[in-house]
Amino acid sequence: MGVAPDDAGMSAYNLTLHSVIALTPMWKGLTAQLKQQAEIIRKALALAADGKLTIRHAESFALADAGKAHAFLENGKAIGKVTLRIGA
Repeated sequence: MGVAPDDAGMSAYNLTLHSVIALTPMWKGLTAQLKQQAEIIRKALALAADGKLTIRHAESFALADAGKAHAFLENGKAIGKVTLRIGA
């Protein structure tokens, strides 16, 4: 599918944006909606670049403790991202 040029600057912030909703207009050829969603992503990237958008990190687990990470998510108390460390 390739990489859209709009996300070229994201690597500088070590960010990825994932959205199946953003892909739907592309798959269905809905150009106006695709442009609207691209603008939303541009605004989010600008907020991140200005330090106005922060991502909360709740907890990090070793890959071997993926089950503990899953349980942590299921308890409903996690606020922010839960990550797995691979190779560390």
